[in-house]
Amino acid sequence: MRTIKHVHLTCLPVILAIMVLLFSHMVNATPSGLNNIPTADVAPTGVLVMQQFSNFGSDQQSLYHLGFKYGLAENWEVGLDKRIHESGSGSGVSGAGGMPAGPWVFQAKYRYDLPGGNSSLGLGLANVGEDSDKAGDSYPYAVLSHNLRSFRGHLGYGGKDAARGIFLGVDKTLRGGAVLRADWLQTNDRDESLASIGFLKPLSGPWVIEGWVSFPTAAGVEDTFTLKFDYVFDFKR
Repeated sequence: MRTIKHVHLTCLPVILAIMVLLFSHMVNATPSGLNNIPTADVAPTGVLVMQQFSNFGSDQQSLYHLGFKYGLAENWEVGLDKRIHESGSGSGVSGAGGMPAGPWVFQAKYRYDLPGGNSSLGLGLANVGEDSDKAGDSYPYAVLSHNLRSFRGHLGYGGKDAARGIFLGVDKTLRGGAVLRADWLQTNDRDESLASIGFLKPLSGPWVIEGWVSFPTAAGVEDTFTLKFDYVFDFKR
């Protein structure tokens, strides 16, 4: 990741306090991952990633979010996001990552590096909020990420009740740091699925851009495009 230099760790409580004051409505916590699935990756220790992401498409809702994820300790990540604006109408993939938007949800993940150095196991809990009627159910998951010769593969299982199902994905890093990503997951009690293809690209300085298109099989749910900008602070430099 590209990072900002000379940001002191003592600034962190102030930044987090400002974010909590700002992020007081509907949120959707997003773990580190590909497009619509988590992976075993976590934010590096002492790195704060502020995020802005939007979902939009033809004849459907446009959803706008702000949020952050933070490397709290070695192999630990926490995060919180907020939906700041909604407009339009219609039926698309709701919320970032295809998960329902709702008030005050939180995510946390732990990564365990397996012997051999090529595989990691991620154990996480996402979409944790006070009001499950609006936020939806929490999303516990386990995911295995493995480095292959020219790409990485990811296989996991997560969810509760009708939201349970497997998910899988691949990503490949190109020269210049761009990453191509594709994933697939089961939805609607494993009767439907959601596939996506997208990219991640470091920009100038601390900026990173991500984008992907999601292709749901559920009837009446339209293809949805997600655009995301990340701003990376490294408090350890």
